[in-house]
Order: sequence, then C-alpha cells, then structure tokens
Amino acid sequence: MRGKYSKSIITLTVISLFVACTINEPYLPKWDTQIKLHFRGDQFSMSEVLTDSTFTNRFDPNLGDTLVFISISDSTEPQVINESDLAFKADDDQIVEKIGIIHLDQPAPQSTPEVSLKQIFPSLPDPGTQIPPLPAQTVEPPANNVRFDSFQSIEIENGQMYLVFNNNLILEIDSGMVISVIDSASSLPVGQFLFSEKIPPGSSKESSKLDLADKTLANAFILNYIIPFTGIDTVHTITQSDLESSFVTDVVLSAIDVLSATAEVPEQIIEKEDSSPINTEDKSVTEAVIRKGSMELTIQNNLEINSKLEIQILTMVDDQNNPKIVNVDLFANQSTVKPVDLAGYTIKNHLTPGAAVDEIAYKIKATTLASDGFVTVSSDDDIIVNLTMDSIFVSYFAGSVDSLKIDIDPIEQSDLADLSDFEGSFKLPDVVFTLNFFNQINFDVDLDLTLTGINTDRNQQVVLKVARKLLAGTSNNPKKTVITLDKNNSTIVDLMAILPTTIKMEGNAIIDGSGSVETSDAIWSDYSIESPLKIKIDEDIFIKSTMDSIAADAITNEGRKNITEDLSDVMLKINTENGLPLGTEFKFFLAADSTDLFKDVIVDSTKKVVLTADLLPGITDENGLVNLAEKSSLILELNQEQLQIFNAKPIYYGVQVRIKSNDKAVTFRKNDLLKYNGLIDIKARVNVNDE
Repeated sequence: MRGKYSKSIITLTVISLFVACTINEPYLPKWDTQIKLHFRGDQFSMSEVLTDSTFTNRFDPNLGDTLVFISISDSTEPQVINESDLAFKADDDQIVEKIGIIHLDQPAPQSTPEVSLKQIFPSLPDPGTQIPPLPAQTVEPPANNVRFDSFQSIEIENGQMYLVFNNNLILEIDSGMVISVIDSASSLPVGQFLFSEKIPPGSSKESSKLDLADKTLANAFILNYIIPFTGIDTVHTITQSDLESSFVTDVVLSAIDVLSATAEVPEQIIEKEDSSPINTEDKSVTEAVIRKGSMELTIQNNLEINSKLEIQILTMVDDQNNPKIVNVDLFANQSTVKPVDLAGYTIKNHLTPGAAVDEIAYKIKATTLASDGFVTVSSDDDIIVNLTMDSIFVSYFAGSVDSLKIDIDPIEQSDLADLSDFEGSFKLPDVVFTLNFFNQINFDVDLDLTLTGINTDRNQQVVLKVARKLLAGTSNNPKKTVITLDKNNSTIVDLMAILPTTIKMEGNAIIDGSGSVETSDAIWSDYSIESPLKIKIDEDIFIKSTMDSIAADAITNEGRKNITEDLSDVMLKINTENGLPLGTEFKFFLAADSTDLFKDVIVDSTKKVVLTADLLPGITDENGLVNLAEKSSLILELNQEQLQIFNAKPIYYGVQVRIKSNDKAVTFRKNDLLKYNGLIDIKARVNVNDE
C-alpha cells in the first residue's frame, strides 16, 4: 500500500502559513483565516497488496470478471529405479568335463610273417621228389607274431577283433581251424578264432569275431594255430614253389572305444549341458538386457592333449537370437583364465520363451586335437571349468518384482506468498491441490506421499497423506495420473489455513507385480495449488502500510513554533471508498516514535495521534462480488496537546486496515480496492503586529 503523505505538501503548508510580515506601522488588529490543504490520496487494490508471484489474476468465465488466484506450483526431478535394485547374480559354479569314453580310429590290419609249407612240414623232401598221397591231418605250425603301431596299450570299452586267413599253400584247409591269440605282454589269452569254412588254396576267409569289451590289450600278439588239412589223394612231385607256398594271417581290429589308452588319439569331441542357478532374490526375470556384467572362466585342462573349448551360454542371446559363444584354446595340462564380457546380451528362457529364467544354461563342447604320437589318456581325465559370476546390471528388465521401493527425492518450496503484513487467520475453502504424476515404468506403482505445510513464523505445520496407484506407462508413452485434493477428500484447506511459508513433498513408490522397465524410465510429477482468493476469515486480519516519515528539515523550527502556538483549530479529514467485500477498521497513525507507530495505546497524546473509523463493506451482487464501493468521511479535530506532535523530528505516519472475521467466504477480484484521500483544515490567527 502506498499510504504515504506528500512531504512537499506539508512543507508548502508551513511556508504558506508562517511567512513573517515586515510592516511595522501602523498597528493592525488580529484576524482569523482558514486554509484547506489537500494531501494526495492513496489506495490499495488486491493486485497491489498481493504482489507476490504466488498471487495471479485470472479471468473467470463463469463470473465474467478477473479474480485473484493463489497459485503455487513445483515439480520433482525424475525418479528412476536404482539399477542395483534390478541387478542379480548367477551362482558361481564348477563344471567338470570328463573325457569319458575315448574313441580310437580303426587301426590298419596287421599281418603276421609268412609261414611256408616247409615250416609246417619240415620232413618234406627236396624239390623233384615224388611224395605219396598225403592223408588229412591236423597240424600245429610254429606260433606267429603280430604288432600294432597305433597304440601301446588299450583298456577296451567296446570293440571287436577278427582274423583273416590268407591261404597261399598248395593244401586245402578243412573247416574247423582254430587260431588262439595271446597278449604277448601279459601272456594272457585274448581269445580263440574259429574258421567254420574250408579254405581252398589261393583263397582267404574271415574268422569268427571276438568281442573285446572289458579287455586290456597291449599292441603285440602271439598267434597259435591248429590247422586241419584235407590231404592229397594222388602222388605229387614236390617243387620248390610248393615248398615256398605259405599262409599269412591278418589281425583286424575294429574302431575301438577305450576307457584308457596309451596310443595315438584322434580328435575327441566332448559335449555337455549344464546350468548355474540365478539368485534374483525378490524378483523373477523373463527377459533382461545386460548393461554391465561379466564372468571369469578359469579352465584347467587335465588332458595330455591340446584342446579347444567352446561354451555357448544358451540363456544369453544377441540381437539375432544367437547364444553368447566363448572360445578358448587349452594347452595340455595347463590352466587358462578367460574373462568374458556379457554387456549387450539379452537374458531369455531358451527352452520356453516368455517363461521365467531361473538359471544360466550352458552348452559346453570340448574338442581335443589329434595327438602327435602316443599319449596316455583315461576316461576320468577332465577339463574343469570354474565360472565366477559378477553381478549383472541391466538396461531393460521384464518380469515380476516384489515390493521394490523407489524413494522420491523430497522437494521443498520455500518463500511462498509474503504475507508478513497480515496478522490473523483465514481459510481458502475452494483451494484445489492437483498432482500430476507421469509414469514411464511399465508397472503399476503404489504411491505413498506426504505433503507438509510449514509456517516457520508461527511454528505450525499440517501433514497431508496421499496414497494412490499410478498406472503403468511406457518409455515413449508415459502414463499420466492426476490426483486432485480439495475440501471434500482431504485436509488441504487446513494445510493452507496456516499460511505455509514452506511446502514439502516426500515419499516413495512401491512396485509390485509383473511388467517391464528400462533403467532410464522414470517417475516424475508436478503439482499446483490453486484457489480463487475466496476466503473465510477466522480471525481478524491486519494489513499495515509501509511506515513513512516527515523529515526533520521539512518544517523549520519557526514553522513548528507557529503551528503549536498560533493555530486556533486543525482538523484531519479523510474520505474513504471501500470496494472490498468485507467491512474494515481504518486507522491513520501519526507518531514521534517509530517503534510506537502501529500500537493502539496512546501513552502521550503529544507524541501520537490516531484517527480510527469502521468502514462498511462494499455493496455486492448475488455472486458476492462488489459492484458499488461504500463511501465514508472521517474527521479528527486536533487539540492543543495533539498539535505538539509537530515538534517531533521526524514525524512518522502509516495506515493499518483490519479486515474483520466473517462466517461466510468472500471472493476478491483483481480490481477490488480501498482508497482514501483527505485534507488538513487549518484555522490560523494572523497578527501582523508581531512581525
């Protein structure tokens, strides 16, 4: 409120009244004169009183007028899910890949040395000699030997041996020939081989097959023969060629599966599927994109063979849905450490798409390289893979969570409407608190907020609780949830009634159930507190003007003497027009002491003057809006004691308006105002003979 007297008018008054005359003669009688000095009027409208940015002027189309609105707004920073809340870790694991059954390629058949007819029948005569018919007979020629070069010893799981008898003798071999095979290293029999058919000269026949399962063999064998000959019916002249005719035995091994061997070992392929449980704690993952994560493989190759290891992580796939593949070269009897970066891969259930992933599944393929010479291997030899898992942080998560909490950073708005000039209390019955929440998270969110209004000057606070469900949104289409609080569903009226200097909002959001979220997805909000300045005043409200003063040099000492001694009458007249919808008490103060200006008690009437009047409210229409101001004229006649105030240097002045309490809410408009003007009516006695 401007409420200030014009210092220049006061000065003009003094100059006008108290200029001394210079006429000494003749002596003239005294006379009274009247001077009316108008001081500049003042006014205050609601738009001038409520200058804080909290108060706005807004056109109300229903009323067809511009009303004063209280408007407070703020917004929160985006709140995201802490990535550690979505992180999880697969259990560390150890995978033991035993080489298992070792497959040896079929070795080349090995042939015994030739056994000649002369070796079988040492008593045969020299060439050219006739021999009588030779009767059928069974002979046991000298033992024969054979050796395999592709292995040294083998412990057989599965395999067969058979013999091929190549008969290049001049004699036919009858059916029923038996050849016994003995392991030359252990002298233990391997088995007997039966030839069930006759073997004519110049032909070959296979023996029965021998199952070698559970046999341990060296690479050298002794063959013992029992050969039945059919004989010769006629006289025969022996030739050198007859004596040199012979037989050869081929020892044939099939491809062999062994439990252990010292041998030339071809490439072996070992495949195995395994898994490591995922510790997801209070959540279940159906799909997740890894932002950061790794695993470390410590691999011990306990084979005497260099190998290659391929690990497919079946539950982690790339954009083409191909599993993560890790390849490692392994050296014989050595340990290898392999770090594996998992960033960018997607975790999915590889068996049932869309189902929860409760383990990290692996497919391991170990390929041993073909040996360069003999190596010793056993089915118990292994490759041990130790998997050490780091925590996996995701950029996208789909699944379900159980009571995942997001803390909403507190927001605090201070320095609200400056109502320091107001004393008393009032309510805003039509105040509306609107809270707009925006949810990018594809989960429904249970919101638990606390709104606190604090008046630090009065040490008061009111707490308002808000609990609502925010519907799920998406990254590109955040879901807006509007929460509206008013007098019908909350205590927002009581909160605003304390005229808060600070409003604070804090709380949390709970995610529970199924959905999806990117770690960049956020929840944020803005809020507004809006109300037309329609108030119900519970206690009288006092509005004070800014204190001002009449400076010490504005009135000369002589002028002050003339005011206090020569004035016969001074009246202070004030005209008011109350365009406010409420009755008010109007007080105009003059005081010599600034600290005493707005106090109602007058201790010394020479040092303080107060003009008081009750102003009727403006005349209102059916909507409670003022359409005609109520006019009043106020008069205060200053007595001789009160005139002494003009001896003060300076003189302080100000105005206080008391808006009275009311039972009915009233509405203020932008242009609602209370204005006043006035004058000082001075009657002075002029005595020119004193000059």
